[in-house]
Amino acid sequence: MFEVMPHVITIVGVLIFIITIVVFIFVFILMFNPKIRGKFMSKQIKATKYMMDDSKDDIQDVSTNLAKATKDSIEITTRAIKKVLQMIIFIVNIVVLVLIKIQNFVKSVVKNNNVLKNE
Repeated sequence: MFEVMPHVITIVGVLIFIITIVVFIFVFILMFNPKIRGKFMSKQIKATKYMMDDSKDDIQDVSTNLAKATKDSIEITTRAIKKVLQMIIFIVNIVVLVLIKIQNFVKSVVKNNNVLKNE
C-alpha cells in the first residue's frame, strides 16, 4: 500500500503541472487573440441574457417589493413631517396670541399713562 503512494503523488503532481501549463497557455492566447476573446465574451453575454430571461419574474418581484417599501417609508416620512408642521403651526398660534395679549397690555398701559398725564 505504501509502495503505491509515491506513484500516486507523482501522478497528481504531474497532472497539477500540466493543468498549470495549460492555464498559462490559455491566458496567453486570450491576451493576444481577439477572436477567441470575442467568442468568450459572446458566450458570457448569452449566458447573461438567459439568466435575465430566467430570473425576470424574480427581478419584477424584487422591484415590486422595493417600490412598496419605498412607498411605505415615504408615507411614514410624510406623516411625520405633517405632524411636525402641525406642531409648528400650533406653537406659532400660541406665540401670536401671546403677542396680541402683550400688545393689548402695552396699549392699556400707554392709554393709562396718557390719561394720568392729562389729569
